[in-house]
Amino acid sequence: MGSSSRSTIKTRLDVLGIAVTLLVIPLLTSCGDPGGPRLWPRYLLTSVDGAPLPYVLVDVVDSTGTRFRRTQVADTIQILNATDFKLTGTLYDEFPPYPAGPVSTFLRGTYSRRGDTLSLDHFILSQSNAITTISELFVVSSGKLRVKRQVGPHCTEGSVECAMTPLVDFVYAVH
Repeated sequence: MGSSSRSTIKTRLDVLGIAVTLLVIPLLTSCGDPGGPRLWPRYLLTSVDGAPLPYVLVDVVDSTGTRFRRTQVADTIQILNATDFKLTGTLYDEFPPYPAGPVSTFLRGTYSRRGDTLSLDHFILSQSNAITTISELFVVSSGKLRVKRQVGPHCTEGSVECAMTPLVDFVYAVH
């Protein structure tokens, strides 16, 4: 093989290497970039009961005059793969005598989709230390997830107080 042939092959390999680099680097660098390419969707909470965030979920004053307020600041549902999801969020709690401040929420679970319904299933530890499966059914339409949730003071899954509170509309948009 002559010097000219080796030079041509080396040039072609250099061009191929540059082409591969130009294709791969944007994909690798965008993995941590929320605006980069994504195989599985991420949904951001955009409104609660028709109002933008932040949204006051609970605002009560007890008989001693102590005020408890919980505000939904952010919430994100990330579909991770063909079966799993995670939900992360931020609440802002004001509950004397504790200092007011942000509270991070995080849970993981599995999901399934049937037609225009997305079911998110996860486990919680109840007040009686029993593990309970929670399923939330979302309506999927035009890049949005919509779910009705009960909110209010002392509202935990299955509690009497929760059963008596009205359902509130939570809307998530694909991001």
